[in-house]
Amino acid sequence: MLALWLDHDKILLCGGVSYDFDHISSEAFLFDSRSDAPAGTKKLGNNLMGTRFEKLPFMHVRRYSHMGVVMTIESLKYVFVFGGRTEGDQIIQACEKYSVTERKWKKIAPMAVARSTGFSLVFKSRIYVFGGYSGKSKRSKKIECYWPEKDYWETLDVLSLVTLDQIAQGYRNGFVVLH
Repeated sequence: MLALWLDHDKILLCGGVSYDFDHISSEAFLFDSRSDAPAGTKKLGNNLMGTRFEKLPFMHVRRYSHMGVVMTIESLKYVFVFGGRTEGDQIIQACEKYSVTERKWKKIAPMAVARSTGFSLVFKSRIYVFGGYSGKSKRSKKIECYWPEKDYWETLDVLSLVTLDQIAQGYRNGFVVLH
């Protein structure tokens, strides 16, 4: 299951796989940590601290081991999810976005490289997806850059020059260099 922080009180949860791998989910939920969550919020769970889960519309694709980011575009908040695995342990290219305002999922352009268990980040109004598995025991050396305003992916081949360890070290030190 992917968990993405929306704001100081809310986390969006989506996708996932059952413990025995017999069910892959396309479900999405909003976790609201406030004890005074909005009236009408359908409670699927409620613990002693008053936390609540709201069921959201289903994603278009069942997936797990997917990547995702939260991005604000023209004052509107979106959740983007990329790739992952689906039935038959198939690694997928499929991508979609969720409009927090409209409360709808929409398919977006697929990545050029099917991948799961990778990394994603927002940098200068673009979304970057890199690393991960692109086949059985095969790691992707491609970075893809998504242009939300054009619904377009650009493929960059820079991981042949930079290792994932170097990127992770740079991230731990508070910087990541992308060309």
